[in-house]
Amino acid sequence: MLIEVVMLQLQALPDSAELFFQQDGAPQHYSLAVHQYLDQACPHHWTGRHGSIYWPSRFPDLTPMDCFLWRIVKDKGCSRKLATVRQFNNFIDGALEEIRSNRNLCRTVWVSVGDRLLKCICTKVWTF
Repeated sequence: MLIEVVMLQLQALPDSAELFFQQDGAPQHYSLAVHQYLDQACPHHWTGRHGSIYWPSRFPDLTPMDCFLWRIVKDKGCSRKLATVRQFNNFIDGALEEIRSNRNLCRTVWVSVGDRLLKCICTKVWTF
């Protein structure tokens, strides 16, 4: 999925060479093969456990993907039984579109990231 979906979509974006790929510390994402692929596909542009850019494990405070987006998607999906990959993909697409269309919610998330970043800088404490 990383190669066939995620990287193809990222490479299609304008200025994709300027993007950074953030990898979480899940065991299946931590294999040597994944590290080697990311080193080749995103040299010096990926973060994760022992990635090319250091990022502490369990550091979601400045990461809306972990502390906001996936939590909402997971909460919406926990009550459903999805039998096929297509159902799963359709569910994820719908949940993401619902979030994307709520501009106030998205604005609040981005403002909160800036607020937490400022707190980290001012207090030199790296989690909030």
